Amino acid sequence: MPNGIAVKLKKFIALALSLFLFMPLCSGCSNQNGANTEAVNSAKKVNVINAKVAALYKKVLANADKYNLNEADSEIDTSKSKYSYALVNMSDRDIPELILRKNYKYVSCSKVFAANKDYSDVVSSNDLICDGVGDIGGFRASLSQYADSNSLSYVEWSSGTGDTEAYKVTMNIADSNPLKKEKYWSGIITDLPKQNTKNINFVSIDDTTLLDNLAKTEDNTYEKTVSNKGGDSNSEDKDSKKSGENASKKADSKKSASGESLDSKIKAEKASGRQVVSGTVKVLSYNQVLEAQNIQDPNPGSSDPNQTFMILILDNKTSVTLPHSGDMGNPPHPSDATMMAFDDGSQAKQIMEKYVNKKVYVSFIVNDGFFPSDTGLPLGEPHLCNLKVIE
Repeated sequence: MPNGIAVKLKKFIALALSLFLFMPLCSGCSNQNGANTEAVNSAKKVNVINAKVAALYKKVLANADKYNLNEADSEIDTSKSKYSYALVNMSDRDIPELILRKNYKYVSCSKVFAANKDYSDVVSSNDLICDGVGDIGGFRASLSQYADSNSLSYVEWSSGTGDTEAYKVTMNIADSNPLKKEKYWSGIITDLPKQNTKNINFVSIDDTTLLDNLAKTEDNTYEKTVSNKGGDSNSEDKDSKKSGENASKKADSKKSASGESLDSKIKAEKASGRQVVSGTVKVLSYNQVLEAQNIQDPNPGSSDPNQTFMILILDNKTSVTLPHSGDMGNPPHPSDATMMAFDDGSQAKQIMEKYVNKKVYVSFIVNDGFFPSDTGLPLGEPHLCNLKVIE
């Protein structure tokens, strides 16, 4: 082979080998460049606003004691932390609002906070939102998040009458009192329209995970992030609130054998001028009545500890109108009652014998009973001689 051709062939082979080795290196560079580009794009994701909001809300939690949150109750629920909080959606802004709650045993009140326009501070509601189950008076209220709108559902009702009011609650930071409650329905609890709501996830203020996650969330994606998570599973009190509400609705919607609703019968009784109360029939000893009334023995030295009483423990403190035996010169007037006694030999006691330890609704007229003036038990509570069971 001529020397010239051999030299050219060697150069060609060297060039081919160089290309063969260089191409994988380029591929690696290309992959690395792609990774770098992805990292740059990822770095462009901004969470400045959400980080500011999270910091503001953490400051609220750190100063929880300075807010007045005890309008409705005074007994702390020791089964939970003193304070809890939740993130909710109550406006068209793509950031959450903060609910701060002080956990009382029966009814807890909450204050709502939102970041102001430039995210430099928070604004808060003047009014409180109170929910729970009242220990007296029959008050019931539930608070939940609408799943399909930026608002909360607040439903308030009476366990005694079933009277209900339902509100849509929103937050508008432009107003001097930013919390807005719009009543959209009133009626009986059993007729409450179904709403697409979900439980609010309240957690202890000692657990800032919700706010830590908010601080890491890309701006303008919060609502999308929350909607993808579905229902809440860490709520401190959702099970108790939900079960209480369901139990109330179940009791209030009970049907009679004829198919007529209990609510309809109660309305008919009231329309005829009769008074209606509900409660559980109990047979109690002397000491058990003292415990139920939380009083000292009004007849020390002369009481009979073996004496028993048939009593209707009312579901809630109720105003009833009956004559007062110590005030017979005046017409009957309303007084509060928490229980009612059925005396031996009375028609009322005979009727109630078969309802011991059962919940009943009863109706009566003004002359069917009286408020005593002596120190017999239950002290100061009315006695019924006649009544009608609503079932």
